[in-house]
Amino acid sequence: MESSLLSLRSALVLSLAVLTGIGAGVLAALAGDGAARGALCGLAAGGLAVPFFDRLVGPGPGTPPGPLPPVPLPPAGAPSAGTPAGGPVGGPVGGSAGGAAPGGALATGDDGRA
Repeated sequence: MESSLLSLRSALVLSLAVLTGIGAGVLAALAGDGAARGALCGLAAGGLAVPFFDRLVGPGPGTPPGPLPPVPLPPAGAPSAGTPAGGPVGGPVGGSAGGAAPGGALATGDDGRA
C-alpha cells in the first residue's frame, strides 16, 4: 500500500481551514459586501485559520513533547514577585497597614501631600 499524500492531522487542519474560509466568505457575501469581497474575506480567514488549527490540534502521535522553558529563579534573599519590598502584604509584622506611618499619621512626601 502506498503512503498517503497528507497525514490525518494535516487533512483535518486543512479541512477545518477550508470550512472556516467558506463560512466567512458566505457570511461576508450575505452581509452585502458582494461576491468579490466575500471571496477575499474567505481566503483571508482560511489562510489565518491554518496556523490557528495547527496549534489547536497539537502535535501528531509519536512526536515527543518539546522541552519546557527554564523558570528563572530570584536571587537568594530577594523578595518574591508577589511580595512588596517592605514585607508581606499589609506591611511588616507589628506595623500598620494602609499607608499610615508608625505614629498613626499618614505618610507624606517632601511637599506635604499624601
